[in-house]
Amino acid sequence: MEFQYNQLLVLMMLLCIALVVQEMIKKYSIYLNKKKNLLEHQTYYLNSTLSLLNMVGIVSTVIYLLKIEVFNFEIPIITLF
Repeated sequence: MEFQYNQLLVLMMLLCIALVVQEMIKKYSIYLNKKKNLLEHQTYYLNSTLSLLNMVGIVSTVIYLLKIEVFNFEIPIITLF
């Protein structure tokens, strides 16, 4: 079980790094918006894409937690992965 917790720790670290990168890109898009008059729809699509990536990361983390059985139960859909 120790190896699985190490994998969980690495996954959480990668998720934190992804969140930091997401915030940096948001700040940079705000900077571009002020500096170069970036169009509003481009900023909207960028933020939507980042939010989608964030949701994918959260869902994959939950699936991973269910696969390593931290919660001690299995869902039949999860066993397909």
